[in-house]
Amino acid sequence: MTIVFLLFISCSSIEEVISTNLNNDKSESVEEENNLEMDKSDSKKNVPSSKPLPKISSKSESTSKSTTNPTQTPIPYKELKSTESKKIVTNPIPKLPPTTTPKISATTTPKISATTTPKISATKIPTLVPQVPVETKLKFPLDDLTLVNLSDYDDQEILILEQLISEKINHTDKTKTISLIYSVGEIILPEREASGTPFMAHEVLLKEEQIIFILSNLRSWLQTNSSQCSDSIEIGNIVSDTETWIRSGADPSSMSVICEDLRIVTIAIPSDSGMANEKKEFQNTYLHERYHAEQKDMEECSINGEFRFSNSLWFNEGAAHYFSTTLLAEMEGKDPYSEILRMALIASKEGDDIIIGQPDKWGAAALLLMTKLNDLSEESIMSASLFNNCAKENEYDKNSTQIKHITNSWYLIEENNNIFTFSEKALSR
Repeated sequence: MTIVFLLFISCSSIEEVISTNLNNDKSESVEEENNLEMDKSDSKKNVPSSKPLPKISSKSESTSKSTTNPTQTPIPYKELKSTESKKIVTNPIPKLPPTTTPKISATTTPKISATTTPKISATKIPTLVPQVPVETKLKFPLDDLTLVNLSDYDDQEILILEQLISEKINHTDKTKTISLIYSVGEIILPEREASGTPFMAHEVLLKEEQIIFILSNLRSWLQTNSSQCSDSIEIGNIVSDTETWIRSGADPSSMSVICEDLRIVTIAIPSDSGMANEKKEFQNTYLHERYHAEQKDMEECSINGEFRFSNSLWFNEGAAHYFSTTLLAEMEGKDPYSEILRMALIASKEGDDIIIGQPDKWGAAALLLMTKLNDLSEESIMSASLFNNCAKENEYDKNSTQIKHITNSWYLIEENNNIFTFSEKALSR
């Protein structure tokens, strides 16, 4: 059995990988409960969805590409969040001409191409969980995304972010992503890591039926999309590790690689965090992790030396920060370049360990400097095409004069009337 190594990217932890296994009896009991629940209600629709995370070992049920898409009907969530804001949404996204939007069925919806004025075509509707009747379901023209959102943020707000992503990123080979978003309580004192995870422990707010709901939909999503991967994946281990994260009150903001074209974003929102109280902070985190899901070469590149000192560290994190900061600045009518440099300048003054602690901030400034010096195009960053063929390691030698100038000059930033720019020294070599 082929072992698939899983890499996840976390805003707070770059290199940590989790391998937590629950016994098979627990996985089988969740599956039996799912089937029993579906037998009781013939009116519920099958909605595959979910989320994963950690590293995969050779344990329990595996699914290979030869598997003919086994399906498992997920347990409908009985205690739905209030759907008052979801009912009869009128033009939730002004860019979509309402007169050209085709009629939505349970399986189709229009699709946006990566253009300023999108053309509409038929494709699958993104899965929204908890499920609501088709006639009241948000109509959003994207596919390849399954959203499981049990947080206080409305589905529509998250899907609007997804439209922004789709306008910038348009891979030929689509990456299928599941985004799992839920709330946790306040941090547990004294502070400690959640059992079996590298994340801090918080009060668990999800009810038992919500946890079962997430896990059953996760399993269904993995079974349905396992053919995306050329090698077998250990579905049981992924579900078990996800359950460990949830039940221990962990607070991940991470992206997990199942294989090149199958990714999982997991964001737990602590009630006492900025993400819970500032929408912009949540938006930044979501855009950042979703961008990681579109970086194709996350675990494919050969790295010389330690990862923390490689181009991959600051290219990966810097591009995700560049992307999220640019989109949010454009939404607010701000200068994205000035915003990137403002945050980088603050980071440069916060300590000597910014290479390890804040590679996203300084990495974004370094990539911006490379665009100013015509070493790479901004389009390659925003479209994520920069990460299709390991250019970060193969085309850019970290020991070259070119890259050494970038890593030694990114912090040469000047401020004038609250506008931040590179100094002349940074822009010359």
